[in-house]
Amino acid sequence: MARTKGAKDSKPRKAAVKRAKPKPRPQETAKGVVPIQRPDLPADDFKAAIAEELAQGNAGTEPGQDISTPQDNSQGPAPAFDPKTLTLDGLASAWQVPFWLLAWMLNVLRVIPDPEPVIAVGRRRAKDLAKPSYAIYEHYTRQYLGLNPENAVHVAAGVTALDAAGIIPEIVEACIKSRRGAVKAAGTQGQPTQVPGAK
Repeated sequence: MARTKGAKDSKPRKAAVKRAKPKPRPQETAKGVVPIQRPDLPADDFKAAIAEELAQGNAGTEPGQDISTPQDNSQGPAPAFDPKTLTLDGLASAWQVPFWLLAWMLNVLRVIPDPEPVIAVGRRRAKDLAKPSYAIYEHYTRQYLGLNPENAVHVAAGVTALDAAGIIPEIVEACIKSRRGAVKAAGTQGQPTQVPGAK
């Protein structure tokens, strides 16, 4: 029905809403990416800021870890192997092994009739060789464990092998003495016993 001049509608009409087109922001590029405005910071200031953060104690937290949550340090990692577990005496006994091998090799080749003098030299001089070599062993062992802390078991196995090598000559010497004692005992039993006063 056509509206006549002065006529009123019973239904109110909605007012037309004009939508304004969004104005492009001055920072936006053609692709819609807003470049981040960063202040110029010299490299020295940047390094100083990092050092300050590390000094405040936040260096121990891992990425994504909540700093406010207290950490349970009761079950920390197992302590690393200490190279000092190989004592100077242990290294000295390991140094006796080359002398012991040389003595028995010369005895087998019939160069010397008795290996004991060469073995005795090894007993006397092994400590002189162990003192300077212990510093070399400790230095390189600590350096190796610093680069490979997960290989502490391998180093412990090597130290155990050195200690065991020092025990081998003692075991062999004990076996030789035991056999000699058995031979002497068998020789005395085979001889006829002399009756006192018999001719």
